[in-house]
Parts: sequence; C-alpha cells; structure tokens
Amino acid sequence: DDRRIQKTVYAYTTAISTCRKHGCWRQAISLWEDMCRCDNIVPTQHAYNAVIGACAKGGQWKKAIELFDEMKQDGIDPDVFSYNSAMISACEKGLQWEKAIVFFNMMRRDGITPNIFAYSAVISACEKALKWEKAIDFFDEMRREGIAPNVISYNAVISACGKGLQWEKAVDFFEEMKRDGITPSVISYNSVISA
Repeated sequence: DDRRIQKTVYAYTTAISTCRKHGCWRQAISLWEDMCRCDNIVPTQHAYNAVIGACAKGGQWKKAIELFDEMKQDGIDPDVFSYNSAMISACEKGLQWEKAIVFFNMMRRDGITPNIFAYSAVISACEKALKWEKAIDFFDEMRREGIAPNVISYNAVISACGKGLQWEKAVDFFEEMKRDGITPSVISYNSVISA
C-alpha cells in the first residue's frame, strides 16, 4: 500500500522529536525501541539526540545516560546538542549536579565548546543543589570564555545566591544584569526578592 508511511530513520526521528516537544518521553522510548527493531534502519546522531532529549525533558536522567552511552558505543560522536539539552539538562532536571558537571567537562574534553545553553544548564544544576559558589564559578567562567550571559543564566545564578543565603551577591547579579541591558523577568524579580 503506497499510502503507508515508509519506516525511515527520518520518519522515526521526526516522530520522536514531536514526542520530545510535547513531553511524551514514554512514547519517544516506544518509538525508539520500534525503530531499533527494524533491520534496515540505523540510528543517527539526530535520532539519538531526539530520544535523549525526550528523556531529559521527562526527567529520566538514568535512561538519558544509558542512551548516551549506547550512542557512543555505536560509534556516533555526541555533538553540542547531545551534551547540552540532553545530558547536562537531563542531570540538572534529575537533581544530579555532580553528573551535570561531569558531562560538562566531558563535553570540553571531547573538543566541543560549551555554549550559553550548556553553561545555563550547569549553573542551574548547581543552583538546584544549593551549590551557589559553583554556580558563580561557572557563571564567571562563561564570561571569561566570552559568552554573554542571558536572562536564564542570570536567573540561575541569582537564585543560587538566594538559596545560599547570599542576598548581597544576588542583588549584585541582579543589578549587573540590568547594566548589561538584559530585561529582568518575573523569575528574576522573584529570585532577588526571595534572596
């Protein structure tokens, strides 16, 4: 029947990406497993990134790590997306701050330059773990690397300082954010008020 959708890695990846976008990690895993059972389909980096991203968004950090390891075993090199939204973000959402830092460092070791998303995720992982000093260290490193902070990275470092009872530092970062021309969000105001 020519009206049937041809099972290709592209079709599966598109469906898995749609699941990721809508937070349906279980369906993404189901599609992934179905794809892997097809003899004529070889998973690509993009397919791995989609399913790992779905797990990350769903808070399934252990499954994300398992798939990441599988990707490397299959000889597929992770890219900036694999590390950013998939691994660092998965660990951040899973409250695994130490693992987030491990993946952040692994990213650099693999020759991939962290971007604003990687830094924001690792800062947020430190913030959630009440590691305000580490959050500031990553924030400062990001600036030294020439990466301009955005509202998300500022919010994470302000919140980290607030949770660490460092209200003066939180206010300093808030003021710095405004000096940098970044419009504070509701989260920015709530974080600095809570500090």
